[in-house]
Amino acid sequence: MRHLISTSVAVALIFALCAGCGSPPASSTPARLIAAQSVAPLLPVAAMTAASPDEYEVELGADPDFLRAQLASGSADVAVLPTEAAAALYNGGLDIVMLGALDLSLLHVVGPANSSLDGLSEIAVAFPGDTADHVSQAVFEAQGLSIEFSYETTMPDVLAGLASGASNAAVLPEHFASLAVAQSSGSLAVIADLRDEWEAATKTAATPQIAIVASTEYFDSHRDTVDSISSLLEDSFGDDQIDGGTLAELAALADVDRDLASAATARLDAVYLSDAEARDATSAYLAALIDLNSDIAGGRLPDDGFYAS
Repeated sequence: MRHLISTSVAVALIFALCAGCGSPPASSTPARLIAAQSVAPLLPVAAMTAASPDEYEVELGADPDFLRAQLASGSADVAVLPTEAAAALYNGGLDIVMLGALDLSLLHVVGPANSSLDGLSEIAVAFPGDTADHVSQAVFEAQGLSIEFSYETTMPDVLAGLASGASNAAVLPEHFASLAVAQSSGSLAVIADLRDEWEAATKTAATPQIAIVASTEYFDSHRDTVDSISSLLEDSFGDDQIDGGTLAELAALADVDRDLASAATARLDAVYLSDAEARDATSAYLAALIDLNSDIAGGRLPDDGFYAS
């Protein structure tokens, strides 16, 4: 099993104070940090705010358009968003730098218990054109599956369709996949992990679906802070279960109960990638997507300026 979020952030913070890495140094102005209100993008946010609660001003959005608008307007210093969305914004002229990426099992297909992908004829997806849509279409096309997509405008609409039977199956990110299964009284199950399916279909070794980016202005003027953010995230994603303080922070930020946050985190099985590892994995991930859909990420790989190192 791949690494999960690790050890006590308190221990990491003590180590940071002694060894010079870990939580960001104190600043008179908190960094403006934005993310979607879902467990997966909030994993790094929870680690950061649990370690240094006064260093970040967090704003959460309900959909990807919010994140794009905040970055484009200069209203955010650091953001957590889908990797291809970050690449598209950069290729479109937005001055951002990717600090690192999360390689994780973000997307799952939820359908009738004991069913399989090759038995599906239709599937529901939220937010056309975003990660769930891109990755699932790439996987299904690579596997030669003919599955019709239906789109909803919100994640609650997708969940409601599954609960009512209006939708037979759906592509859901965590924590929504775990929530749908938990609420189904055994009638629904995760029938495919799209990380496994993606890596098998594209012959890639990682699925870095979530990017942590900073505005170029913030990156250039706060190098100590952004370097220590990456150090903290590297320390926070290790061999052990997420610690109690960070799990509590994650549940509060995502507005879910602790048991659901814990289940979703275990299923996500996240690894933080930085430096050359992040660059190589992200380039391979985006190249595979672009090969299947030339509209993704603006149709080209980001140049070297997209990466912190």
